[in-house]
Amino acid sequence: MMQLVVDANILVSELLRQRGKELIQHPGLILYVTESVLSETSHELRKRINAIIHKKGASEELGEKLLEAAQNVINTKITIIEESVYIHLETEARNRIPKDPLPRIGQRLL
Repeated sequence: MMQLVVDANILVSELLRQRGKELIQHPGLILYVTESVLSETSHELRKRINAIIHKKGASEELGEKLLEAAQNVINTKITIIEESVYIHLETEARNRIPKDPLPRIGQRLL
């Protein structure tokens, strides 16, 4: 079982992709967000869906379906927690992020 605390940017990106929604719904994955991240996610989803409608010529109906599908995933797979539950783990999590990802990317290209 993998448990992750995610931010709005990650959620919005994945909720707008079919593969992302499938990944979020994986039974071995539990995602946590704070109330403020959930609020930001809802705001950004609407903003990006409106951009899809206006810039790419998608229909309002498609926009509504995208928002509804994203909201269904949020309601069934995202757990709201207080920041105090995980804040003591933030330093450890940040230390796991590679400082310079470019060498790894370069190695993969070779």
